[in-house]
Amino acid sequence: MKFFKPLLLCIIIISCSKGKEDNLQNDDLNSVKGYEVFLYSRPGDVLDSLSGFIAELNEQRELSPKERFEDENSAYRILLYSIAFEQKFGVLRIDSLISKSAKWYSSGKDYYNSCRAMLYNSIALYSLNRQDSSAYRIIKEAESLYEKKSIPDEHIGATLYLYLGRINRARGEALLAEEYIKKSLELSNRVNYRNGKLNSSLELFTFYLSSKRFSEALSSIACFGDEEQLPPYIEYNLYSSLYTYYVAKKESKIAIEYLKKILNITNTHQLEVNYPKIYYQLALQFKRMEQPDSTLHYAVLSVSSIKDSNSVDSHFYFRYLGDIYSSIGDLKSSSLYYKKAYHSYINAYTKLSRERVQEIERKYDVDQKNSKIASLSKERVIFINFILLLIFALIVTIFSYALRIKRMQKRLSKLDSNAKKIEEDVNKLWITSEICKSTSFIFPQLIDNVYMEAVRSRKQSNEIFDSLNNIIDQANSLSRSSLSSITTTEEFYSIYGEIENLDLLTDFEKLIYVLNEEGFSNQEIANFLNSSEASIRTMKSKIIKKIQKS
Repeated sequence: MKFFKPLLLCIIIISCSKGKEDNLQNDDLNSVKGYEVFLYSRPGDVLDSLSGFIAELNEQRELSPKERFEDENSAYRILLYSIAFEQKFGVLRIDSLISKSAKWYSSGKDYYNSCRAMLYNSIALYSLNRQDSSAYRIIKEAESLYEKKSIPDEHIGATLYLYLGRINRARGEALLAEEYIKKSLELSNRVNYRNGKLNSSLELFTFYLSSKRFSEALSSIACFGDEEQLPPYIEYNLYSSLYTYYVAKKESKIAIEYLKKILNITNTHQLEVNYPKIYYQLALQFKRMEQPDSTLHYAVLSVSSIKDSNSVDSHFYFRYLGDIYSSIGDLKSSSLYYKKAYHSYINAYTKLSRERVQEIERKYDVDQKNSKIASLSKERVIFINFILLLIFALIVTIFSYALRIKRMQKRLSKLDSNAKKIEEDVNKLWITSEICKSTSFIFPQLIDNVYMEAVRSRKQSNEIFDSLNNIIDQANSLSRSSLSSITTTEEFYSIYGEIENLDLLTDFEKLIYVLNEEGFSNQEIANFLNSSEASIRTMKSKIIKKIQKS
């Protein structure tokens, strides 16, 4: 009892602290939900507010990469951060975190956030690799959920259709891509979604440009004329698209100006500018304009701006500079850059193969698959044991039924033997009954003959007459008494005990009544009972009167 009060106090304190912690988490989650208003208007502020939390998650992931979070707070913060990051920079790089967030929402019924998480998980995969089939599969699931549940957020719809257009363009589905991009532009205009409208217009511009529909391409970016300051990544994409347009129109001077504008963009927004490619494009345009010094200058800048010589495109820029040195007769420099191009190519594709293996392992989660295989093996063992148990039960059931059938067969054989005995007894009874029936008239006839002989001998001697009458009376008396004893047997009552009013009759009347019920005629009854037909009729009338009186 002395330990009970401290224990109870500890339980109360723990429960109160847990409730307080839950309330704090709910308040924190409600405060984070306020960021929804600024996702599309001030994404930078949202990123600044959530960057500390994401940094902590990244540190935890480095310490324990397989650890999963289980609370809505983390999943929701990652989702908001992903949306704001894509709005700010046009790409998404936190692929593992948004993937965890999508897994968390997929287990519940929050269809809105589940749709958003799947969409931005697909965007993250697309940002890493435009040919990733997983990105297409996940974004199609998001599209199905968006349309099936009629999610009202048209910002999500515009972003969803924009990336469906981009992914289908990468897959070579041009007509489908155009349809999705137009849907995205329509939704963006409807809700005045600036980034969605600008990105969709640029995608249409690039699409029309690839099919040489120049007038439609220019009209698709007319909305940019009203913009004073563009987000850096959209400005970068616009200048890149206009460069491609003027190259297609063979206006190299204007194309060079747009490349220089790209180089003048202040890169303070995590913007990925491919400087080696831009310098190479400048060198290419100056070469077309037959300006070898500028061509060499920008080719050298292209090579010197390479940060990773093992990247996939680096060998191309080394080889291009080697070609220029070879064309001007500087074979030593040409040989040097050809060697660099060779080593860069070998290392790049070796690295690419390793990255591909890592990507496959990350995408398909080999450990998870192995655990799943192990669980399936356990299920297989359980299933086999269940089948064996079922087979054992079936065998026991069959064995028990076999025993029952064997018992039934014994009973049937016994019944067959009893039936044969009964049949034999019936045959015996039949033959004896037939003999009795065929000789039943002899005894009454004998008595009649003796009586007639007594009457005839009366003239000669009364003593003979009296003795013969005594013999007749004695025979009748013995016959009646023996016949009456039949009605007192158990067999008689077992067969005829259910006949109504049988107890009202005398033993002899019972015999007459039963024989009459069995269908014998008066003469036959008289023969059986050693009586005359007239006596039988008289007895029948008495029986009827008794029954009626009763």
